[in-house]
Amino acid sequence: MSLPTAAETVGRALGNWIHDHRDDPGAGGVRVLKDRKTVLVYWKGVVPDGLQRLAASQAVPVTFQPAAYSRAELTAASIAVMDNNPGVVSAAGSEPDYSGISVVVSAKAPANAFAQLKATGSVPVTLRWIGDPTPLSNTAAEQGISS
Repeated sequence: MSLPTAAETVGRALGNWIHDHRDDPGAGGVRVLKDRKTVLVYWKGVVPDGLQRLAASQAVPVTFQPAAYSRAELTAASIAVMDNNPGVVSAAGSEPDYSGISVVVSAKAPANAFAQLKATGSVPVTLRWIGDPTPLSNTAAEQGISS
């Protein structure tokens, strides 16, 4: 296991601040890009002074990005799409840039399931992939499979 990069350490600090202020209606999230050097903070509306001060004090530059939706809005949309499409949507969650939600359509769903998706509200929904959740364990015994 490798040590976290400076950007990952900064991302964790900012993420903790956001978690502690998750009731803020604009609360979004933090993203450390694949280069493991770039830190982005997504926020809907005016970024709170406390978060701006924390970001300015970090060893790695932090870029604030406007978010179309807050974490709370995307969580509510994800829950709604899961509730409104039982057996069709096997997972749903926020897009990394807080621009909408993405869904995983069950492999058992009809071929036109995504086109027929029942979504409420104005949050954009994109298809991430087709598949079903798999157990995190690797042994047959842990998966309840007997030999």
